[in-house]
Amino acid sequence: MILSRWPLALSLIASLWPLQCVNAEEPAIGTVAALQGTALMRAAGSSADVSLATGSRLSEGAAVTTGPDSRLKIALRDGSDLTLGATTTIKLDHLNVGAGGRSESVFSQVDGYLRAVIAKVSPGTRLEVRTPSMVAAVRGTEWIQNYSAGVTQIFVVKGRVRASGTGHYAANHVTLAAGEGVSFSDHARHTPVVRWKQPKIDLFTAATSLR
Repeated sequence: MILSRWPLALSLIASLWPLQCVNAEEPAIGTVAALQGTALMRAAGSSADVSLATGSRLSEGAAVTTGPDSRLKIALRDGSDLTLGATTTIKLDHLNVGAGGRSESVFSQVDGYLRAVIAKVSPGTRLEVRTPSMVAAVRGTEWIQNYSAGVTQIFVVKGRVRASGTGHYAANHVTLAAGEGVSFSDHARHTPVVRWKQPKIDLFTAATSLR
């Protein structure tokens, strides 16, 4: 009776094996370049959290969350870097690298601090980081943002970033140059664009820096 079950079991294993290989060979959206403290990943369609370590592969559609007093640097497949501050969650929605280095990337920040250092932008490249109150579209190389309690604050370190509202305020947008910052709320127009003072810059920099 036990022996009679072996053909069925082997058949099931054989049918699953190609699928497992395809999944294993799918290109990761990025890898963990550095980790201070703890971080978890929940793959798309899964209810289980997986602990991350330096070198861990990150799958498209996964949600990544850092622990208290933690930092996580993600090296994306297109050469860009994302650094998450403590108790930050981001969803790695989509990244596609096409011909000529053109890429299309979309990421959703749920809360916390995020620093983006973008690889050289080719014509036709599209990169967006979304929060419930703002969409940041790449026009430059480096910025830091925080989302909390319905408000997104963004500061441009280098280059230029186009930031726009969401929902009723989707047409509300600004283009920020290096040294400039602004806040977007999910229930009001954005604040005036201003040059940030050093103490606030230092706060955002420290929140996204690994020791």
